[in-house]
Amino acid sequence: MFISHFVGFLPLFSFGRYHCYGQLVQELIPPGASHYGQSNDDGGSAYDSMLFAYKHIAPVLKHCPQLKILCMYKCWTMRGDQFKRLFVNNPLMCSSLTSFNINGSLIRASSTLHVLMRLPNLTNLVLNDTVNDSTLVAISKIMLDLKWLEIDGCDVTDAGIQELVDGCPKLVYVQANRWGGIHDCDWARLINARGGRVRVIAEDNGDDNDGSG
Repeated sequence: MFISHFVGFLPLFSFGRYHCYGQLVQELIPPGASHYGQSNDDGGSAYDSMLFAYKHIAPVLKHCPQLKILCMYKCWTMRGDQFKRLFVNNPLMCSSLTSFNINGSLIRASSTLHVLMRLPNLTNLVLNDTVNDSTLVAISKIMLDLKWLEIDGCDVTDAGIQELVDGCPKLVYVQANRWGGIHDCDWARLINARGGRVRVIAEDNGDDNDGSG
């Protein structure tokens, strides 16, 4: 993916054999992934790494002020300072984003939190495994429209998720591993009372509970 040339004042991007204007781009999702946490393959690809190398993605995002969905699935090559700069330099994109996925990336919790505080309009969020309870508490204070959350493998507890559920009144789907302090308890009952669904995946054998908590 690259900027091929400008037409007037508008950058024209090439996405393989497809071409479009940056202002019209609303989704950036690498092959084999979705804006939710599911993946259609078993690993990353050279294309994924190239797409989300800072030098490739930075000039694209600055011309995508209407971007709604950004999937940085398995973003292995980007440093924390570069990750933060992508969003600090693009406030219009931050306001526009409604779905964000950093599952499988190597971004640390502090950098993730710095970025999430700039994304108040998210409705769907898939986090990597560096997130902790402090991140969830901070999210609960800004993402009032959050509906879908995946936190597989994160070092969080029932207390952290309870804070999040209490602070995000529209949250109706939570997917988490039963690691450490996750037990599928009061917060799960509240999600289900809203007509939503909780998926708590057992740590030992991969079984999951889609039930009432």
